[in-house]
Amino acid sequence: MLAQQVGQTLKRELQLILRNGLAAKMKDGRTHLAYKAEHAVDLEAEAIVAAEVKHADRADTGTVEETVEAAEDNLAASGSAKPVEDVVGDKGYHDNRVLTARRLPRAVQGLVVATAPMLSSPRLMKLVVVDTSVFVAALRSADGASRQVLRLAVEGAIEPVMGQKLFLEFLDLFERPGGFDDCPVTAEDRLALFEGFLSACRWCEVFFLWRPNLPDEGDNHVVELAVAAGAGTVVTHNVVDFRGELRFPGVEVLRPKEFLKLKR
Repeated sequence: MLAQQVGQTLKRELQLILRNGLAAKMKDGRTHLAYKAEHAVDLEAEAIVAAEVKHADRADTGTVEETVEAAEDNLAASGSAKPVEDVVGDKGYHDNRVLTARRLPRAVQGLVVATAPMLSSPRLMKLVVVDTSVFVAALRSADGASRQVLRLAVEGAIEPVMGQKLFLEFLDLFERPGGFDDCPVTAEDRLALFEGFLSACRWCEVFFLWRPNLPDEGDNHVVELAVAAGAGTVVTHNVVDFRGELRFPGVEVLRPKEFLKLKR
């Protein structure tokens, strides 16, 4: 009897917590107290201009107004005279109410699923993300398109971008048993080529995860790196693997041969 009363009390308390927005149902089916971090990042300066913490039961479309307003207030407090002109958000922020509400800041009314406005700069158009599949192909063929992509990088014709997760993927590639059994390049030369490639790379920190939902979730970091760095191209042999739910108009995914044609 006592156990039943305690169970009913706990149930009422849980219902009260849910009504007050203090708990949320997680993706794994569990329900507990939760919060979500919602950051606003200046894509040109790569600076965080708002760092908000919201109750996790609130939808992204219900918090975006507050986060944009906080970003505007922080920019004004820092002495910046430049207003927020465009807001970029993933698919969770794409809602008809958000797009049409008159009371929202003008920037929020122009919310798009994904964009990269800074890619119009010729300097940034040189930035590329080179997938590990290209590096492997370059080792196996001295005259192929993949080797030519690496040559462009070492010669400075393009500037490859490197991030923490991509770097770890390269390290895993070198340590994978049997990965280079049919490779004509010796282990010493492979390492030397990788070091030369790294010396040409620009290191980029990724502060925002876009969740493009690629067929292989392990490839999401490649697209996120391209967006964070403002790279216009991801060069890979696995183009099919990069057809995710969230598309970025400013980022092209090309095979090495396709990329070289555009460079001519």
